[in-house]
Amino acid sequence: MSDLILVNAKVTTLDRANPAAEAIAVRDGKFLAVGSEAEVRAAALPDAQVIDAGGRRVIPGLIDTALTRHEDRYAQAIDVAGGEPTGDEAKDE
Repeated sequence: MSDLILVNAKVTTLDRANPAAEAIAVRDGKFLAVGSEAEVRAAALPDAQVIDAGGRRVIPGLIDTALTRHEDRYAQAIDVAGGEPTGDEAKDE
């Protein structure tokens, strides 16, 4: 599998020491390099697939597990036939 490089991006890293970058390299589903386009290209294989982000913002995938659990619980409490909450969730409304 070839490396993947994303260039011309506004990357939010959530790293206080390096809060923004312009390129990302990925190998085998893991970050290989994050930084300037030159740094990222140097780290990746020569045959890497390159995607131009067109100056778009790139942010980390964030998962709010507390919210996800609440949504799952609420979804399970919905009466499929009537579409109304049942049990404790009905009291929250």
